[in-house]
Amino acid sequence: MFISLSESFQRKRDELFESAKNRPLTSKITVSHSQELDHFINHFQSKTYSEINISEMIDKHKLTIKLEGQLDLVTSCKLDNFIAQNKQKWKGIKKICIDLLNLNFFDTSGIQSIVSFMEEMKKKSIEISLITTKRTFEILNLMGVTQVFNDCNDQSFHKL
Repeated sequence: MFISLSESFQRKRDELFESAKNRPLTSKITVSHSQELDHFINHFQSKTYSEINISEMIDKHKLTIKLEGQLDLVTSCKLDNFIAQNKQKWKGIKKICIDLLNLNFFDTSGIQSIVSFMEEMKKKSIEISLITTKRTFEILNLMGVTQVFNDCNDQSFHKL
């Protein structure tokens, strides 16, 4: 099940309000919740034009798809188109790695593109892995996405 960033923001805001009711505003927990909310707000305020670069590398039966930039509502269609245009030449691939190391923003629309692709490949018995940073993994986990990947493939994440 996907959790949108706005739902995550709302949940964190509710946690802050609840924390502030029972603790001083300067308590570590309240300050931590406030900092998490600030992160959401600052990120969305600084968001400008979305751009994504997609590249591929095939090594025998392994395909690596590298994503750089932002993967969101605007750019997810570019990823969907890239996948649709290249599926035919990927016949014979047994493993797909999706490299998110240089992805500096994503939202649920973008992640949905990856999940849809992964589910389609899983039906064809193709192993899928994500290469992520620890921070990306934590955000995906917050969004509830890691469970979707773990349900499909026990070795889904390679955190660097």
